[in-house]
Amino acid sequence: MAAETIKELFEKYSKAVYAKKFDEVLGYYDDDAVLIEKGKSCHYGPKAIIEAIKAYHEKLGKTTTENFNEKFDNNGGYYIYDCNYRTQTTNEVLVGSYNQIWKKMGDDFKIIRDEFTIDSQKAL
Repeated sequence: MAAETIKELFEKYSKAVYAKKFDEVLGYYDDDAVLIEKGKSCHYGPKAIIEAIKAYHEKLGKTTTENFNEKFDNNGGYYIYDCNYRTQTTNEVLVGSYNQIWKKMGDDFKIIRDEFTIDSQKAL
């Protein structure tokens, strides 16, 4: 059941991000959440995370993203989503990995850790 719940939440979260509905995206994060671009930067708290996501997507411009090798796991109240992704912009292709840790808090699930890497970046 948890895998389906997290998959559904992740899909709603992703749609909100790509639709730039940042007020909605804000609600997915716990007050103490962190966003990590591995080896580059870290942002603490929902407001800082949203600003980082806005800046990142503004820099990328128009994109299409495909997630693959999706895995879901449940570890004692923590729900983990892992995948690889391929994002194509108008002038490059980014490939990397993505990991989110969600925690059940009352009746809701909240993201407590959100991490991504850019493993390769190729011009078109």
